[in-house]
This record gives sequence, structure tokens and C-alpha cells, in this order.
Amino acid sequence: VALWGLGAFLIAISKNQKLAYLSWQFAHIGIIFIPISFFHTIYIFCELFRPRLLKAIYLQGFIFLFLNFSGFLFKKTLVYSFNSFYYIQATPVYSIFLTIWVMLVIYGHYYLIVGYKKLNRIKQIQIPYFFLGTFLGFGGGLINFFEVYNVHIYPYGNFTLPIYPIIVTYAIFRYRLMDVPLVITRTGI
Repeated sequence: VALWGLGAFLIAISKNQKLAYLSWQFAHIGIIFIPISFFHTIYIFCELFRPRLLKAIYLQGFIFLFLNFSGFLFKKTLVYSFNSFYYIQATPVYSIFLTIWVMLVIYGHYYLIVGYKKLNRIKQIQIPYFFLGTFLGFGGGLINFFEVYNVHIYPYGNFTLPIYPIIVTYAIFRYRLMDVPLVITRTGI
């Protein structure tokens, strides 16, 4: 998410198409791996064991990363949008990428719902917070893709993105969503 955020900042300050295009390519490093990281987190949290699925998800991510830097993911000509910044335009490859992106997000949320019924009581308390936070975060982020398809809706959804870490941080401290002391101890070792 930080790579996407930095890329979005670079896009916003780009004064010409070439620099904006490079900024979009940089931003897509994060954009490509956001749903993959999300799904991997769900994979661990919900105690799934489907290693081939996880490998396939990462493989498609690296394929789209290659397509991003080879210039096949989106068009090289950008459109100046909202009197603010240059926006990319979709290609058929981008449509495939976005479909997979959305499917991974939906699939991750599906596993949270299924996990709610199967996991222990502590995780059952944590799941609604995690679900709500990620749902709002991805919902807000998804609005960024409208302009790529010439649906002129300003990406106001970006303002919902900070809600996600607030909800998840609350759940981490209140319900031990993630074992922060364990992570700190392992990092220190």
C-alpha cells in the first residue's frame, strides 16, 4: 500500500505525461501486490493450506509486474483528468489484471466469512473488524479504477483508505488481531 501511496503522490505532482507514466508504473508495483498480500494474510490468518493456489497467485502477480514494466499493462498515452493529474487508460490485459485483482479481494473476504464459522472464538471476534476495515479500504481504493475505463468519478474513495488501518489497529490492540509482541521479539532476534 505504501508503494501505491508513494506512486499516487508522484502521479499527482507529475507535470508531463512521460513522468506520469513512469509514476503509474511505479505505483502498479504496489497495486499489483496489494490483493496478493491481502490474500496471503488471509491464508495465514484463516489457517488455510493450499500451497499451489498461493504459488499461482504470486506467479500471476509477477507476470503482471513484468507486463507493467514491458509496457503492455496500460496504454502509453495518458489522459489529463479532473484538471489535476494524468490518468492511465486500460488495455485488454489491464481488464484481465483488474478482474483477477477484484477476484482475489472477494476470495479473501469469502475465506474470512468461512473462517468465522470454523476458527476459534478469539479469531471470530477479530474477523468482523478485519473484514470491515479491509472492505472499506478496498472499496475506497476500487474507485480509482473507474477513470481508467473513462467513468469520470473523482477518486474520493481514497479518503476511506485511512479508516482501514484505524479499524485494524484498534483490533490489534483490543483483540490481539496480530501477535505484535511475538513479531517484535522475532524481529529483535
